[in-house]
Amino acid sequence: KMQLLTMERDLRQAIESDSLEMHFQPMVDIRTTNVSGMEALVRWRHPSLGLLAPESFLDLAEQTGMIKDIGRFVLNEATRQLGIWQRAFRPSEPVFMAVNVSASQLMDTDLVSDIRAAVTRETVYRQTLKIEVTESAVLQYPEKSASLLELVKQLGVGLACDDFGTAYSSLSSLRHLPFDTLKVDRSFVSPEAEDEKAAIILQSIVSLAHDLGLTIVAEGIEDQAQVDRLVELECEYGKGFFMGQPMTAKQVGESLTSMPY
Repeated sequence: KMQLLTMERDLRQAIESDSLEMHFQPMVDIRTTNVSGMEALVRWRHPSLGLLAPESFLDLAEQTGMIKDIGRFVLNEATRQLGIWQRAFRPSEPVFMAVNVSASQLMDTDLVSDIRAAVTRETVYRQTLKIEVTESAVLQYPEKSASLLELVKQLGVGLACDDFGTAYSSLSSLRHLPFDTLKVDRSFVSPEAEDEKAAIILQSIVSLAHDLGLTIVAEGIEDQAQVDRLVELECEYGKGFFMGQPMTAKQVGESLTSMPY
């Protein structure tokens, strides 16, 4: 209990003193292996525990209501960085940025105006900021989520359904929500090679998405065999440690200088 209170106090201080950090994991074009976009990841450099990954503090942030401040910080920082990269590097396809939004942020009336402010301030290309929501978050409040996501879409922002296939009643959410991208969970991408059922499910998800006009991002890619399989399935994008580890903004800048123009 005491430890939790200390963590809560430390996290509050970290938010107030802007000591949260952003890292970015590459999202790669499966066919060319060029970096096409980034997923924004928040890290907390704790005074005694070192650099903490989101899973070690986001639950606490959800319980205490700090998630809204963290979410706003991530949105603003990610969009600011996206604007910098788009102005500095002008490849044939502008780089995009995926930002996760939690269930409680989805219910926050300020979310739409926060997104509007961020894209207006940074003048990023249309559809290059992509908001990601998990299926389970959307299913908690289906009607409210649908109207809110519709408003986000009208701002020229992309919408991705995260962890697809891991929640209940996936297909109905695809029918009613304005997603343009589907992120396939790692459990379908990286099972044992002999798991034939997982391979069939992956194939079905990809064809379903393509038939609905959705773009696919495959998560958790671990080796070349999985890349080859995804190329075969005509998957558009992939991420995972095999495709690229999370990086600082400076490292991203260095990697983007080698992009084709």
